[in-house]
Amino acid sequence: MFKHAPFWWLFQASPCLNGGQCLSLWDHFTCTCPSHTAGRRCEEVRWCEAAPCPAGAVCHPLHQGFECLSNVTLLNDSGVLSYRGRGLLSRDVASLTLSLRTRRRHAALLHAERGSAFITLSLQDGRLCLEMLS
Repeated sequence: MFKHAPFWWLFQASPCLNGGQCLSLWDHFTCTCPSHTAGRRCEEVRWCEAAPCPAGAVCHPLHQGFECLSNVTLLNDSGVLSYRGRGLLSRDVASLTLSLRTRRRHAALLHAERGSAFITLSLQDGRLCLEMLS
């Protein structure tokens, strides 16, 4: 269906994006958008308003996403920077950037899981290792 045809939104499951609720009127529609979105179809996501970063981290908006900046000092095995999503934002991950500096030859750098799927980035004998099950 062409988006310029009359009533094109009636042929979509919902013209509203990012969890917006659609109200179909006679010749148009309106979307009630979640608090962290904006735009006629809730297409603009205000990532940092949903507070997606771990406690103590600073959220910086980027084009089509956000970044969380945090400092952590891991002495021996006593420190961990942990983050657990609250389910407010759901998107496919297009890229992930991790910057770090360490003197350790063995360390878990990143571990994320959902159900039985996981991704682990680690140092093993000074070499970077990636394990993934999707």
